[in-house]
Amino acid sequence: MNVFVRVAVVAVPIVTIGGYWALWGSGSAIDKTVVPVTLEAQPAPQQSTEVVADVAQKEVFNDRGSDLPEGDVEVASATSSLPPLLPTARDLNHSDTQVLDIFLKMSPQIAQWLVPDELVRKWVLAIDLMADEKLPQRHRPLNYPASLFKVQKTNVIDNKERFRALSQNEQRYTELVNAFVVVDPRTVGRYYREWQPLLERAYGELGKAGDFNTRMTLAIANVLRVKAPPSSPELTQPHVLYEYVEPALESQSSLEKAVWRLGEENRIALQTYLRELKFYL
Repeated sequence: MNVFVRVAVVAVPIVTIGGYWALWGSGSAIDKTVVPVTLEAQPAPQQSTEVVADVAQKEVFNDRGSDLPEGDVEVASATSSLPPLLPTARDLNHSDTQVLDIFLKMSPQIAQWLVPDELVRKWVLAIDLMADEKLPQRHRPLNYPASLFKVQKTNVIDNKERFRALSQNEQRYTELVNAFVVVDPRTVGRYYREWQPLLERAYGELGKAGDFNTRMTLAIANVLRVKAPPSSPELTQPHVLYEYVEPALESQSSLEKAVWRLGEENRIALQTYLRELKFYL
């Protein structure tokens, strides 16, 4: 149940986030170093801003997710060619092939960014960290080729250069977010329920209390709780990575700052998707 939940669900997503995605960035910094550039006109990104209808009025799957809601003929047709819902592998060590097959059939675009080994374990670890408002620094499930983070130098204070991020940075993750939000949440929910025993087994390997489903719910809640990003905050570059000048911003969790890096339109699109996805998990 997170930015990445639906991927984890299909493999596990999600959606995460955020970079971590891809949306997975540094927990204490803005992004990788780049050469400052000057402002220039950029075309507005094209992406869906469709608002999800009142999901509370939608039909609900039964407990095992074996039946599609009445009247969902198109969904049934669209998912009929997908791999089996139930995991064919009896253990985590042999689940990668089916996970990759599911992604290739459901979202080839996402499949091209997957790190194709230990997929279930990596997604479970990512979700568990997101439940703590963190992001994985190692063992990342996605390798998304985001473009360079661009800034403009604004001034120098106490011999320290200050910067502001350029507006076109918000387009860096649009392709990633768009690839996630087009995946049918009902289908994701069905895979999630059938794969849950294997997901719980992967979570058990972490040696932590509780269960994975609770962590998934918390991870999604954390992403949904993120508000609009600050408007043109000043940045500094004490080392390799950029950081917020204002301590109150820099002290926010790595997950929240990752969602900010998505840009406002992408944040709204991702959160809208997750609100609907929660209904089917």
